[in-house]
Amino acid sequence: MQFGMAEKTEKAGKSASDKLLDDVFHVFENYLRMCKMRRTPERYAVIRAIHCTQGIFTIDQIYNRLIGEMNFHISLATIYNTLELLEKSHLVLRHQANWKGDPRLVHYEKCFSQDIRHNFVCKECGNTFRFTDKSLMGAINRIKRSGFRPESYTLFVYGTCSRCHNRQVKAEKQQVKTTRKKQ
Repeated sequence: MQFGMAEKTEKAGKSASDKLLDDVFHVFENYLRMCKMRRTPERYAVIRAIHCTQGIFTIDQIYNRLIGEMNFHISLATIYNTLELLEKSHLVLRHQANWKGDPRLVHYEKCFSQDIRHNFVCKECGNTFRFTDKSLMGAINRIKRSGFRPESYTLFVYGTCSRCHNRQVKAEKQQVKTTRKKQ
């Protein structure tokens, strides 16, 4: 789903980011109306916090941003409920995987303006690094399935980031030194 166009944004005098946020509010507002649900300041504050977040995020990160950076007091239950609505309205994706060795951790990802997401996930520290690879996009589009047309996807590649890898190498070298001293 693509929201907002740069040409229209310039004419309206708003930044592309502001226009995107307006478009997201509009989509969410329509979803809430369709479901006969209330449009509350708390729900829109959660969207603003997500909009300011880069990459994949947790509920705790959104809570901390709202409470700390945005000085907006809100309950965790409201954030959970709002994320569920955003997921149902296709504005947020939910990812449940073995993050940091804990299969219960849930992460979310905004999908306000892009339909293709490539991610490296460090199994040690849990950091996620977004990347784009046109050859991967081409390979996905070349897959032919009868009656199936891909529209979007998310790819996770799990491994160890360079910082954690360097930490592991350093720890291994230290272990070797310690072992040699004991001999």
